[in-house]
Amino acid sequence: MNVTLPETFRDLEIVAIDIIGCNIKCRIINVYRPPCSDTTAITVMMDIVECLRMLSTVTFPSTIVGDFNLPYIDWNDLSAPSDRIYSAFIEFVNDMGMSQFVTAPTRGEHVLDLVLANDAYVVSNCWVESPFGFNSSKSKASDHNMMCFNLQCGVSSCPMDDQLTYRDFNNVNYAALMSICCQLIGRLFWLTVVMLIHTGIISWMS
Repeated sequence: MNVTLPETFRDLEIVAIDIIGCNIKCRIINVYRPPCSDTTAITVMMDIVECLRMLSTVTFPSTIVGDFNLPYIDWNDLSAPSDRIYSAFIEFVNDMGMSQFVTAPTRGEHVLDLVLANDAYVVSNCWVESPFGFNSSKSKASDHNMMCFNLQCGVSSCPMDDQLTYRDFNNVNYAALMSICCQLIGRLFWLTVVMLIHTGIISWMS
């Protein structure tokens, strides 16, 4: 379910969705902050923090992912440069009780891409893999590594009767399917012939 942001934040590169499981609801927020440090960047960070506070102030878990371009945060002790950009973000993380799960560099030697959550148990098994397009000959690889993680949103606890079944037509054995269809059509044909003959005999006898 898409989350509509107030007009105040329409210029920010932030999108949010709510995922509704069987017994839990969770919010995922995706953020991009340009790698700038001028006065405009300070204003942008203040707006980002305000928007994230608003989006995270809900009664269910919130997970924030994205490229924040904050390479000098030490996530072991939450230390960072004391400028207004870093200070605003660290204050937000502390105030909202966020846990940060990415421990390996995502670009060069820095952790630029983050996974934050206000519930320490909603995210598990966070790891970093090769960039998108790394093994593709048709596209240029991203300059950031790919973050992967498991999100515990309660879907696995659905009663079996409530789960939906989808037909995997991409992996259909069409030769076997055609054989079955031909057999059914053949049987239907002969059944029709027998019924016509039977009907004709009854009509003749009457």
